[in-house]
Amino acid sequence: MQPSNPAIAYRPDIDGLRAVAVLLVVAYHLAPRSFPQGYAGVDVFFVISGFLITAIVSRELAGSRFTLGGFYLRRAQRILPALLAMLAAVFAYGWFFLLPSDMAATSRTGFAALFFASNVELRYALTGGYFAADGRFNPLLHTWSLGVEEQFYLAFPLLLMLGLKMPRRGLAWTIAGVALASFATQCLLSGSHPAALFFLAPFRAWELLAGALLALRLPVAAEARWRKEVVQVLGLAAILASQVPALAGLAPWGAPALAVAGAACVIGGGDRGASAASRLLALPPLRYVGCISYSVYLWHLPLVVLWRLHTGGAATGRAGPYLFAASLALGALSYHAVERPFRDSNRMSARSVIAATCIATVLLACVAGAGIRTRGFPARVDEATLGYDRDRYESIITFTCTYVESRCVLGDTTRGPPRLLFWGDSHLLFWGPAIAQELEKQGRSAWFLVETGCAPVHPSEIRGNPRCAKQDAAAMRFLVAHPAVDTVVLGGYWSAYSDPRSGFADDASGFADALRHTLRALIASGRHVALIGDVPGYDVNVPLALALAHRDRRSFDSNVDADAAHAANATFRTTIAPFEKQGVAVADPIGWMCHPRCEVDDGASYYRDVNHLTRAGALRYAAPMGAFLDALGRRPEPLDHAPSLTGSSASPIRR
Repeated sequence: MQPSNPAIAYRPDIDGLRAVAVLLVVAYHLAPRSFPQGYAGVDVFFVISGFLITAIVSRELAGSRFTLGGFYLRRAQRILPALLAMLAAVFAYGWFFLLPSDMAATSRTGFAALFFASNVELRYALTGGYFAADGRFNPLLHTWSLGVEEQFYLAFPLLLMLGLKMPRRGLAWTIAGVALASFATQCLLSGSHPAALFFLAPFRAWELLAGALLALRLPVAAEARWRKEVVQVLGLAAILASQVPALAGLAPWGAPALAVAGAACVIGGGDRGASAASRLLALPPLRYVGCISYSVYLWHLPLVVLWRLHTGGAATGRAGPYLFAASLALGALSYHAVERPFRDSNRMSARSVIAATCIATVLLACVAGAGIRTRGFPARVDEATLGYDRDRYESIITFTCTYVESRCVLGDTTRGPPRLLFWGDSHLLFWGPAIAQELEKQGRSAWFLVETGCAPVHPSEIRGNPRCAKQDAAAMRFLVAHPAVDTVVLGGYWSAYSDPRSGFADDASGFADALRHTLRALIASGRHVALIGDVPGYDVNVPLALALAHRDRRSFDSNVDADAAHAANATFRTTIAPFEKQGVAVADPIGWMCHPRCEVDDGASYYRDVNHLTRAGALRYAAPMGAFLDALGRRPEPLDHAPSLTGSSASPIRR
C-alpha cells in the first residue's frame, strides 16, 4: 500500500493497480451490498507489496547494500507518520463523540496498531471476524492489514538473506512451497476458523508470497507482445470477477484467490513493456489515486464509521459520494502534508523522523492505554446513555439451561422428559429468557436446539456455512430418536433467508421451497408444528441510536410500524399461509410490539442491534409468548404419531 521505491524501475501501471485496489476497498465499506467482495482489494495490495519489497530487498542483497536497520527505517518513514496522524485524529474525535464502548474498542485496536499487532487483537476481539456486527463501529478495523504486512516484513528479509546461500531457483521453489501450504491451510480451515484465517499473517502469507515469486521471476513474465496483452487483460478480468458473488462466493477464499491471481497477471504481464492494460492503468488520474492510496486507505474507514455512529448505524445511502470524495481529499492532504515530507530526506533527517515518531507513539500509547483502563472514559456520558450503550454488547445468551443428553432443556425439568422442541437460529435464541420463564410457570419443559445463522429447515444449505447442514441433520436425527416429542416450534430470521443475498439459495423461492418441505415432513411425522414469526427489523442499530439520541437530548424516531414490519416478512407469511389453514400455529411478535408504531425501549433498549432482542426485550413480551405456549400445550395428542420424517432426504432447493 506504499509508493514504489526508486531502487527499482518505476511501474506506472502498478500505481494504477493500487488505485483499483483502494477503490474496491472504499467501495466495499461505502456500499457493501453493491460491492460485497470489495474487501478483495486488500489482497491485491498484498500482491503488490510482496512484489515490490522482494524486488527491492533482493536487488540490494545482490549489490551488498542491504541492511536490516536501513530497511526497517525506510518502512517506518513510509508507514508511521500517516498512521500516527490518523490515530491522533481518531482519538481526538473519539473523546468528544464516541460512546464509551466504541472508545474502548478503538483504544484497544489503536494501541495494538501502534505496534502493528491490531490483526492479532481483532482476531480475538471480534466474535465473528471482519464482517461481524461488532466491528462496524471500530474506526481502526482496517489497520489489521498493516499488521499482516509488517509482520511479514519482519521475517521475510531474513528468509531472503538466508536464500543468498542457495540457488535463486531453489529459493523461488521454497517460497512457492510455503505459499502453497499457506493457501491450502486457508482452504481447508475456511469453514471452522474464519476470523483467524482472515486476520493472521501465516494464513495471508500466500498472497504476499505470490508477489514475491513474481519478483524472483517464477513464473517468467510473458515475452511476446500478444501474450502480455492477453495476460494483463485476463488479470484485470479476474480482479473484476472477484466482485461477482456467483463466481467468488462459492467459497470464503474465492474472491481473494481471483484477486490475487488477477493482480499477479497484471504485474507479471506488464513486466517487460507496455500493453493496452498497462496504458489504461497508467492514466494520470489512476496513477495519482495509486500514489495517495495508502493515505486514502487509512482515512476512509474512520470517515465511514463516524458517519455510522452519527446515524445510528444506517447505510451511507446518499452520503456515499460525499464520503468517497472526502476520503480522496483527506488522502491527498495526508499524502502531501504528512507522507511526502517525512519521506523526503532533504526536508527531514532520519534522526528527526525517528524522534518525532517515537514521541508521538508514546503519547498515543498513553491515550490508548487510558482508554483501555477506563473502558472508554465512561464519565463523559450520563448513566442512561451508558445503559443504552451497554445494551449493544449484551450477550445474546441471557438464560441458563439444564443439559440433558448434552442438549439444552428450558423450563421445569422435574415433570418428566420434554414433549416440546424449539428449533431455530439466533432469532429464536433471544426468546430464551421469555420461553424459560413461561414454561417454568406452566410446569413444562422443552428441548432447545439453536445454531446461529442457520435456518431451521431441512435441508439447510447456506453457502459458506457448513455448520448449517450439520445442525439440520442433527435436528432430524434428534426427532427420530425422540418420538415422545409431539410438538415442534420453528423460529428464525425469516425475512433474511428470503433474501437471495443471504446465501441460502439463488432466489427467494429457494428458501420458501425448503420451508414448505420441512413443514410437510414434520406434519407427516405426526407432530404438531408451530412457528414464531420475526420481530420488527430496523435500518439502524437501535441501542446505539437510543444512546446517541439521549446523549444529544433529542428523541429517537424509529419510523417503523406494523405495516412496514409485516411487509418485510411478506414472503414468509405467504409461504406459511396454506399451513395455517391446516392447523399450524403462528406467533406474531410484530403484533405484540407494534400499535401501530413499534416499541423499542422503556428506559432499557428492547434490542441489542438492528434485529435481536435483549433480555429486557424478550421479557417485555413474555406474557404473549406464555399465552402462545399455553395454547400449544392444550392441543390434543397428535394422531398417528410416528418417529420417521417422510421425505426428509429430498432437496427442494434450486441452485
